[in-house]
Amino acid sequence: MDELSAVYEWLGEISCGVTGVHSAHVSQETSPASAERRISYVNVAGLLPACSVQDAVAAARQHMKDAGCEWAAVSVWGFLDAPVSWHGARHGRGPLLGGENDFTLLLLPRDQYVLFIAAGEGDGFSRISPG
Repeated sequence: MDELSAVYEWLGEISCGVTGVHSAHVSQETSPASAERRISYVNVAGLLPACSVQDAVAAARQHMKDAGCEWAAVSVWGFLDAPVSWHGARHGRGPLLGGENDFTLLLLPRDQYVLFIAAGEGDGFSRISPG
């Protein structure tokens, strides 16, 4: 679980443009086989419909196949004070929080994925029980 947290934090650093700075929370260990790799970063801003996010995920999956990438990630950052959350849940806000919801889909081989969700404590989606 710590490795997933480190990956999520590293992806956040890339999204925020923090490069070349080593976070105290991220492991400094490197694998000799993959010590240095190139990444591609694409940023699209604005109010996007869900189908645009689905298209981005499909494009990332296709790039994985075409370029032989081991993984890809698509991150979506919500807007402050959006009126609704996922699945029509009331958006809500926690103390000292803007109320936006963010998620990152880490795409893995064989159509597997890891979904990271950052939702505020006051968000209705956070209280929806699975199943």
